[in-house]
Amino acid sequence: MSDKEGSQQIIPIIDLSRFREGDIRDRRDVATTLDSACREIGFFLLSGHGIPWKLREDAYVESRSFFSLDEHEKQACRTERNAVLGYRGMNSLRASTSSSSTSPYDAKELYSIGHEQPPLDLDPSQAPLYPPNIWPAGRDGFRTSFMAYYRTMCELALQLSEVFAEALELPRHFFASRSAGQLSWLASINYPPVMAADLEEGQLRFGAHRDRDCFTILTTTAAGLEVQDLAGTWHPVPAKADTFIINVGSMLARWTASRWTAPMHRVAPHAASDGETLASRQSLGFFYSPNPDVVLHPLIDSASFPNPKPAITVADHLESLLDLYQ
Repeated sequence: MSDKEGSQQIIPIIDLSRFREGDIRDRRDVATTLDSACREIGFFLLSGHGIPWKLREDAYVESRSFFSLDEHEKQACRTERNAVLGYRGMNSLRASTSSSSTSPYDAKELYSIGHEQPPLDLDPSQAPLYPPNIWPAGRDGFRTSFMAYYRTMCELALQLSEVFAEALELPRHFFASRSAGQLSWLASINYPPVMAADLEEGQLRFGAHRDRDCFTILTTTAAGLEVQDLAGTWHPVPAKADTFIINVGSMLARWTASRWTAPMHRVAPHAASDGETLASRQSLGFFYSPNPDVVLHPLIDSASFPNPKPAITVADHLESLLDLYQ
C-alpha cells in the first residue's frame, strides 16, 4: 500500500450534501463517520459543500499579488498593536506549542483577517478580542475577495457544526446558537519557492503544532501537509480537488473531554536535496471558534472519558494563541 492510499484510508471523505439532503439514516451515518475520524486521527476531507471554487481562486489571486510586493510595502500592513491580524513576514512565527520554543521559525509568510464588524452587543471587556482588520492600501480587490471568502467560511462552519453536534448527540444548532459573535480568523499562508540548502537544520515550512481553535477549514494548492496519528506516525494529508481539509483543534478536544483528538500536524520540506528548490504553495486556513464567553464544559458524559480539563471560557483558551503572535 502506498503512502497516498494509506492516508486516504486513514483520513475519510465526508459528504456534507448527504447530511443536508439525506434521510435520518444518511445523517446518522455521516455523523458516525465524522465521530470515528475525530477520535482516531482528528482530520477528514469535506466534499459536497456547495462552495463555489471561484471564491478560493479569487482569494489566491489577490494573495499572490500581495505577497509579490516588496518587503517594505508588506510590512506596512503589520502593527504591533494588532498582532494577530495583518501581515507577518517570512521566518517571523513558529508554530510549535510554545512561544519559548527554540525550534527554527517557519519558512512561510501570512496575512490574517477577522470580523469586519464586532458583535453589536459586545461586552466592553471583550473588545480587544475583535481588533479592526488591517487592509493593504489601494487594493480593493484584496479586501473584497478576502471578506467574501471569510463570510462564506463563517456560514460553512455553522453548517459543518451541525454534523459535529449530531455526532456528539447534541441539539442540531448547539454550536450555531453560540456563534453570533464567533471568534474566527482567516489566514492566507504563502510558502514561496526556497532552496532546500537555505533552510536551517530542522526548519519546516510550517512547524509541528496543534491548532488552538475549535476546528479548522483548510484549502491548499499542493501536497505537503502531514498529520501525526495516535501512535506517533506521520501521514500525508491528501490535497484533493473540490474538498476542504478539516481538523479538530485543542478547544474542541477540551470541550469533548478528549473524546476527540487535536492532532499534531506540519508542512514539511519533502523530497528535497540541497540542490533542489521547494515549489511554491498557498493555503487558506479558516479557524473557527464560538463566542468568547462560551464556557467549555465537557459536552459528553465524563464517566466515559474521565479526564476532563477545568471549564474555562473560549476567550481564556485562546489566550495561548494570542501569546504566540507577540
